[in-house]
Amino acid sequence: MSRNDAEGIKRVVFFCDFFNNVGGVECHNASLLRGLRERGIEVLVYIGEKPRLEYWNNVLDELGVEHYEPETYHADLRDDVIETGFIAEHAERINQWSPDVIYAHPFKKLAIAWLKNPNADSSIPIVANEYTTPGEHTAHWFSADTSRYIGRASSIIVNCQVVEDGVRAHHGYGGTIHHIPHLLPPAPAEASFSQQQSHLSAGCISRLSPEKGIDFLIGGWKQVHSRFPAATLHIYGHGDALEHLRSLRDSLGLSEVIFFEGVFAPHGGIDQVAARHDIFVQPSIFEGLPTSVVELMMRGQAVIGTNVGGIPEILNNSNGRLIEPASTSALADSIIELFGAPDRVAALGRAARRDVRAQHGYEEVLSRIVAVLDEARSSSLRA
Repeated sequence: MSRNDAEGIKRVVFFCDFFNNVGGVECHNASLLRGLRERGIEVLVYIGEKPRLEYWNNVLDELGVEHYEPETYHADLRDDVIETGFIAEHAERINQWSPDVIYAHPFKKLAIAWLKNPNADSSIPIVANEYTTPGEHTAHWFSADTSRYIGRASSIIVNCQVVEDGVRAHHGYGGTIHHIPHLLPPAPAEASFSQQQSHLSAGCISRLSPEKGIDFLIGGWKQVHSRFPAATLHIYGHGDALEHLRSLRDSLGLSEVIFFEGVFAPHGGIDQVAARHDIFVQPSIFEGLPTSVVELMMRGQAVIGTNVGGIPEILNNSNGRLIEPASTSALADSIIELFGAPDRVAALGRAARRDVRAQHGYEEVLSRIVAVLDEARSSSLRA
């Protein structure tokens, strides 16, 4: 079968190194897969290691998407033995399927294993997407060969300037970079989420890992507690820092007012979580552009976020609160301010909804991604 030389994308191979969490990368990939299928584009999905959650396999099955994954997990995130063998097993199948483009989100071990494989069709263009912030703090997330191979990507999609800076400086990528916002399902048309509890509460949606700064939020809650003793903090997410954060909470005597809620279902679950709390807090120390911040602002929630990564590209003091990172006092002061000013919270939420929805229309963002894929297809046929 020959590659498509007619107008428009017909077939896309997806390289997803993982479908293990309920974070931004997985949510974006699921949204894009759904959008491509809605537009009649065939998709073939390869997942780099055995998914640790059945949730995403069920989503792919519901979409009628053909997908393959190995039967083993990684012990070492930088180890590429699984992906190398997996691509060797499936290279001929991909060649015969003859996709117009390979979409790699992220550009990691599957894409590199494909480029290393002598039997892989090197004429198939690759478009990559990057949500994380490449740099010294995140070097352990990437293959040691990333800088060597990333230049073979036709283009890379990023969602904020700090990610582009990392791709350029840390990976040494010199090709075309497109800035395209998160692809997220539309929020309810006029979400008006009144808080469902009889007391003040704040939410935080985050992976439980050191760079997310949740220890500063817990430390700052001591000051919030002294001003609003009945107010509660609810932290949604999972990660390796959970036991440390629980110990910190308990050592500060806050076990009755800070709760670890685990994870919620992606996409639809955000509506229920947004309805439960007066305000939300994103205390990251370094960051790309958190999906949860975008989702909450789309739903008219007042968000307190730190001035790191891509957060200041959408959040400011006119549609939320932007504070310095790693500061318990800055977090506490902003939370106390908003807890004491419900009318201000409502006004910030309205501004957040207006600003973010103007940038994140589902059909517009989907069309921009498809256009990038089609440009890669067209360029490869002209080459």
